[in-house]
Amino acid sequence: MADVFRKSALERLSNPEQLDKVITVSKPVSWLALVGLAAGIVALVFWAIFGSLPTKQFAPGIVSNGEEGKMVECYVAYTDKEKIKTDQKAVVKSGDKSLDATVVEIIFDGTEISDAELALKSGETLVAIKLRLTDGTLTERSLVNVQIIIEETKPITMLFPGLKG
Repeated sequence: MADVFRKSALERLSNPEQLDKVITVSKPVSWLALVGLAAGIVALVFWAIFGSLPTKQFAPGIVSNGEEGKMVECYVAYTDKEKIKTDQKAVVKSGDKSLDATVVEIIFDGTEISDAELALKSGETLVAIKLRLTDGTLTERSLVNVQIIIEETKPITMLFPGLKG
């Protein structure tokens, strides 16, 4: 049986000199990847608990004549009217400018077709929403895009609905 193995291999196995050497189970690069993965998971959990996901209503709008370019009037479909309430936050975008705003009034009389409905060639009834810019002004009568923030949801409540409220 001794003829099956090489003499040098048998000497290496029987030599106790290598018992005091440290065995490298994983390389430092593997530990670095593990630390990076753990940091990513911690950041994700932190965002899920303390972050928020906004639900937005998009609407075209125009800067109105009131208060030197600080008022914006936008239009949403009548069916979306119930989602919007006064004092909700909004973002008004004009070109590369983004300004914060607040909903101050919701206008709907339902009696006649507005100029906005004609201009937008909408097949449905529109509701006018007045917003006041909170930081800055825009040129009067300029067209803008409005994002009204309907609600903000914490991501953790999407995973665990019982945590709402």
